[in-house]
Amino acid sequence: MIILLNILIQFLEIKARICNPYGFRQSLGHYYSNLHYQQDVIRITFNSEGPCKSSFALLLENQTFYEYETSLVSTNEMAFCNNYHTFIHTFKIGIKYLQYNYSINYYVHEGKSIYGPFMIYYSGLQKLSRFIILGNLDSQWKLNNSQHTFNFLESSVKNYQQFDAIIFLGSMAFNLEDESCQTGDYFIKNISTFTSHYPFMIAPGNYDAGQSRKFNFIKQQFQMPVISDYRLDLLEYYSYDIGFAHFIQFNPFQLIFLSFSQQQLIDLLEEDLQRNKQPWIIVYTHYPLQCSGISQCLFLINNLQDFINIFNKYKVDLVFSSYANIYQRYLQGNLNSFIQVIEGNSGNDGNFDDFNINSSEIAFQSKEIGFGELIIHNETHLFYQHKLSNNNQSIDQFWITKKNNKKFSNFFLLTIILIVITFISQLCLIYRCIRREQIQKKFNLVSKLNI
Repeated sequence: MIILLNILIQFLEIKARICNPYGFRQSLGHYYSNLHYQQDVIRITFNSEGPCKSSFALLLENQTFYEYETSLVSTNEMAFCNNYHTFIHTFKIGIKYLQYNYSINYYVHEGKSIYGPFMIYYSGLQKLSRFIILGNLDSQWKLNNSQHTFNFLESSVKNYQQFDAIIFLGSMAFNLEDESCQTGDYFIKNISTFTSHYPFMIAPGNYDAGQSRKFNFIKQQFQMPVISDYRLDLLEYYSYDIGFAHFIQFNPFQLIFLSFSQQQLIDLLEEDLQRNKQPWIIVYTHYPLQCSGISQCLFLINNLQDFINIFNKYKVDLVFSSYANIYQRYLQGNLNSFIQVIEGNSGNDGNFDDFNINSSEIAFQSKEIGFGELIIHNETHLFYQHKLSNNNQSIDQFWITKKNNKKFSNFFLLTIILIVITFISQLCLIYRCIRREQIQKKFNLVSKLNI
């Protein structure tokens, strides 16, 4: 009876709350995944504090969308989120409403209130693409360590800078479930100044697992293109194609911290890489596959060796991770096909490690607050730079170039075709000459008989 009474009280409290939408954010839909759903290119997600009396409408230039999904975030498995409730609403925008290399504004309408304008940028497939890379980001600003990173991203929005996505490498807010999940809510509200304009693609970190170690808060709040048939419950894996690259996110948390077998994840990764046709392969995860001077470094590498072997087998080009509060770029050695970048210092108010790093494997490192910018120009040229958040200055950069095997294959095929055509032409010419000679002999023979 007491339990039923508590449920009734909570229900009445939720009903009494005002709508108050907040935390607008974008993510890439299944158009980019292996499913290729044309009606699910961009997802627009936001929260509301209570149930809304009026339905939402999404205004996109001359189109109005009324269909959306709503879910109530449950706190049953979040032990430290007492009495936390929020409603999550998601619109899905299809391909027919978007134009290549074109930015359009959208608004969210509820009752008499309009929220926006926010921007959607759609570059399409097989085009130059740009990404911001972040990791270990706080939004409390107790020490103002992340303030400059926020300022840069908000300035990018105001100046209509076009990015295909923000790739976040894990550890949000330290910890999302603190203060009855209000820390997580606060983070979602703060990042919406830029996630409402750019798709926000995440790799869950160890600080994002929550008290239950099941990533309940982050799973419900951030919708990634996870294929449900794979039955992965902890955001262990998803992948997508954008521009000239195939992106893979994997989360080996269970293997590292719970000693669970992740053979299913390894099998999925191998199948994915066998299927891939994109010229660039980029992997991102919270946990470094190569590290030096970082606590638990050898522990991580030893646990992730099977993944490293797969990435080398299929010649992955670039691996992003965070975990440590530092920027490090590792040299491409004889053992690994990929270059690894640890982009883990975008602004954290605590948890700083005392690094003592002196390794010949490291090409460049910095402890200053910053972020990364990835530009994939075409099938053969990829550019990356690490910038300081306070002045947008690039302090490290590199190119990766590769031969265009497709063009080489086309050239080789064309050459073979020309050789075959030339050979056939020569055969035809020889045949015509022989035939002409035979006809001439017959003519001469007939002429002699007539004489």
